[in-house]
Amino acid sequence: MLLVECDTSNPDVWKAYKEEVETELIDLDEADGWIHLVNTCDRRSDSVVVINTAARNNLAVKQYGSTLDSSLEELGSQLIALWVINRQRDSLELLREFIDAVAKAGVQVVRNGYFGEERKFELYNGSKIREEVESRGGKSITLPDLADRVADDIYVRRISLNVSALPQYYSDVANTPAVAPEFNGRTCASGCPGAAFAPCCVGGKCQTSTTGQCPAVAADAAADTGDDAAETGADAADASTDAGADRRP
Repeated sequence: MLLVECDTSNPDVWKAYKEEVETELIDLDEADGWIHLVNTCDRRSDSVVVINTAARNNLAVKQYGSTLDSSLEELGSQLIALWVINRQRDSLELLREFIDAVAKAGVQVVRNGYFGEERKFELYNGSKIREEVESRGGKSITLPDLADRVADDIYVRRISLNVSALPQYYSDVANTPAVAPEFNGRTCASGCPGAAFAPCCVGGKCQTSTTGQCPAVAADAAADTGDDAAETGADAADASTDAGADRRP
């Protein structure tokens, strides 16, 4: 994956991820920057290229967005735009301009939960532009408001989202009973998880595993369960295998 940071005056995403993924700074305020972006995408045609644009880029998109739009077919690439909105009219007007300038982009609208619950985005929810986005195959989703601690880590300490949220993940796992029907949207079952950081239930608690192996159940606890435990373990192992097949990185 390649991260292209285009907010050259405040490259906050670049600062957070520069130690984790390959990154490149490109100024899209000038026509040469758009040509550079197209050439970069061509050079990295075998990779996912994530582009973080600056809020001020709306004028440049109107002027030069067609450079990227007209190159998508030649690049053999699909452009997916995650358009984050607040509850104000301006964000919808800017979305209109983007769709007109980069018509081949697949637009997905993201309601920023910092500004309220989904039902409060009345202007967008009842708008014609929502109908247009969704008629073109796009989706309208809501990004939940981030916990203050996670948001502070991202903006103050300049660390990535997955790193800032990991301590909370470990805390949630350690305090989730094995009898819970699911953990983090996944069925909680004993056995070996299919991915790093996946939970597995041992000794009545969800446990984390970064090696792909769950901690073994204590011998005395296993002895008390008898044949029923063996049968349950086999069923759980099957469930874990099925769940692992559905997981995505």
